[in-house]
Amino acid sequence: MLMHRTTSQIPVGDQPGDIERQIRSLVLDYISKPNCVILAVSAANVDLANSEALKLARSTDPQGRRTIGVLTKLDLMDAGTNALDILTGRVYPLKLGFIGVVNRSQADINAEKPLGDAMESEGEFFRNHPAYRNIAHKNGTRYLAKTLNQVLMGHIRDKLPDMKARLNTLMGQAQQELNSFGDAAIYGDKNQQGSLILRLMTQFARDFVASIDGTSVDISTKELSGGARIYYIFNDVFGTALTSIDATQNLDNQDIRTAIRNSTGPRPSLFVPEIAFDLLVKPQIKLLEAPSLRCVELVYEELVKICHNCTSAELQRFPRLHAQLIEVVSELLRERLGPTTDYTQSLIDIQTAYINTNHPAFIQGSAAATHSMAAPQPKQILPR
Repeated sequence: MLMHRTTSQIPVGDQPGDIERQIRSLVLDYISKPNCVILAVSAANVDLANSEALKLARSTDPQGRRTIGVLTKLDLMDAGTNALDILTGRVYPLKLGFIGVVNRSQADINAEKPLGDAMESEGEFFRNHPAYRNIAHKNGTRYLAKTLNQVLMGHIRDKLPDMKARLNTLMGQAQQELNSFGDAAIYGDKNQQGSLILRLMTQFARDFVASIDGTSVDISTKELSGGARIYYIFNDVFGTALTSIDATQNLDNQDIRTAIRNSTGPRPSLFVPEIAFDLLVKPQIKLLEAPSLRCVELVYEELVKICHNCTSAELQRFPRLHAQLIEVVSELLRERLGPTTDYTQSLIDIQTAYINTNHPAFIQGSAAATHSMAAPQPKQILPR
């Protein structure tokens, strides 16, 4: 990985305004990978503490184990100064060390100086410099290329076993996923596509039923779903709604008296007529309608949710078929919502239309009243 000594600070020409952020993000995306070897290039005639390359390298490789430092412009340093301490690792230690290079000047480039001649001049610079002559064999472009090749090969040898193990694991997972899709030979055979679709539809139906029965292999431990959710709707939601209904809602003593009088006409009433009872009870039975219809809607919504959650690895390979299955099943459920609502409404209407006074609840109440009236009255003791 090659990282220049600095990133662009100011947009130039048609560069976007956030060019610095883009370059930094791009560089960090690569050098953050643990298998990446970082080549941090810095200028020798600038304070190393200001090197943007080393700052970025340090942020992802704080121990300097996979960073190679490169110092350029050694020939442009101020007179009486040198970068020997940096090249020997005493200023900024790196495991892979620093390598100094002397590139062609602008004048050499304009004069089209051959690269071979430039490398010879570079070698003479290091061999003749009093500070660098003892380490001349460990600097220069040729040594940098040789070192990069050795580091790269060694890095590959070190990382290859882990990479091979990871590849084998990924290949095993991919093969297992491929096997779960079924026989690949039938996908291109139009004669067998029908049987494939039938098998996928059958598996979809089995998953749907298993989710309701509670035998699905993917059972959630976080929330109720499937048949358990439907049971909760019937027994908790619907049951609580029925329990909360006040049977005497909107009824007071005056209403009861008025109903009794209206049902007897001009004649006085000795007993409560059944017509008055029916007149008072029927509106109360209608109170069951709203929670019953709400229960139907909640069960419908749960069935649609189950439909969307029913999928297999093989069916996921055919997203259009999966989407079509969900659409068709959802439409079937939607078609049955109307008749189910009508049936529930008819059950309420049946209970409203005919009140069975022979029901055990009425019989027990009547028997209790008769027994109370037939019980011998206590004798009144007259005072002497």
